[in-house]
Amino acid sequence: MKHFFAICRGGLVLAAALLGAVPAGAQPEPTPRAKTLHQAAADGDLDEVEALLAAGVGVDAPNRYGATALFFAADRGQLAVVRRLVEAGASLGIEDRFYQMTALSRAAGSGHREVVLFLLRQGSPGAGTALRRAARNGDRELLEAALDNGRFDAESLAAAREAAASEPDLRALLDAATPEAALVPDLQVADLAVFAGRYWNETLERGVVVTVAGTGLETRDFVGAGGEPEDAPPLRLGARARGRSFASADDAARFDFPGRGGMVERLVVERGGETVVYQPEDETESRAAAAEAPEPVRSAAGLAAAARTLIRARPWPQFRGPGGSGVADAQGVPLHWNAPAGEGIRWEADLPGLGVSSPVVWEDRVFVVTAASVTGDTEFRIGLYGDVAPVENESEHRFALRAFDLLGGAPIFETTLREGVPKTRRHTKSSQANAT
Repeated sequence: MKHFFAICRGGLVLAAALLGAVPAGAQPEPTPRAKTLHQAAADGDLDEVEALLAAGVGVDAPNRYGATALFFAADRGQLAVVRRLVEAGASLGIEDRFYQMTALSRAAGSGHREVVLFLLRQGSPGAGTALRRAARNGDRELLEAALDNGRFDAESLAAAREAAASEPDLRALLDAATPEAALVPDLQVADLAVFAGRYWNETLERGVVVTVAGTGLETRDFVGAGGEPEDAPPLRLGARARGRSFASADDAARFDFPGRGGMVERLVVERGGETVVYQPEDETESRAAAAEAPEPVRSAAGLAAAARTLIRARPWPQFRGPGGSGVADAQGVPLHWNAPAGEGIRWEADLPGLGVSSPVVWEDRVFVVTAASVTGDTEFRIGLYGDVAPVENESEHRFALRAFDLLGGAPIFETTLREGVPKTRRHTKSSQANAT
């Protein structure tokens, strides 16, 4: 069968992914699957961890979200593995890109006290949360470990002192403590660029413009949708310890940029005794435009005219697009198409095998992976049928990467990634070339 691509100014929609077959061939025996360092760490398999480290596997090798083996061991409370990884030089300060959590925060969130104590005593950053928790619970051992660690800010120390007001012994320890410096000067422009932009509060009808300034940020307020920034001097912000929180030099204003997967989902501003939550302005604008938009024009001329008023098309680098957000607002992606009638379809391409993989769009190319069984298997079932048994196909598959011209669909290259028996069987609603 075919992949159909609906494309306008670089946007791309995968409308269907049921593909044709290839000739039958040999079926070699499957090979056993070895554990990764992440899996061994999560399982508490110290022998396998030792073997993998001896084989040269990097102790800080990340997964696709930036989490390391130490992260998985801490999350599962595997203290012996945590000790070994730290001995092997595992970095204590790495944060995953999705939740922005360290091994320490993951261990604390999962309730693994002994791992938390060990990591604190090894100097892990982020002791503020442990400090506050210890003060609330009257946990002297945890409090002393957090204080000895020393890597907490003034805000965490103040909160811990307040929580320990009825515990004179703990309060005395906290009163003698000194916080770590709140500002960190070493963020680069590339680290800060994700925070730059315009943010808008619909209820208050006011917004904030954020720009990069050296190793920090500058902000200006504006009033009214699409308004210009005020003429007043900008407010200069320095990064706080976690890197997604910024504050003015006098600590009178605080700007937090919560988000997951490397994205900024909102801006929370605390100043003058007021807390205001702002949304990225392009998101609020696109929602308002969608609510007021007329029925879409589906002719080629209409699409071309509409495209001229849209924002610049962006690359689509992975499943669900940039940061896994699934958002391509105002980039001209058709919302309606009809493959049999050719409506909204720029081009189509025949592909072998069966695939539901997400295409990647980068500059003038579209990349897609395919998986074709030598048996010609293309069984694909849709609907609700209650059967969860996998497809019984342990034949050899050819996994390939193909590239096409974005605008015309002409093939550019094809590369074989692997030939062999898949590691697992597939679901009847899925394939061996999947979106994730």
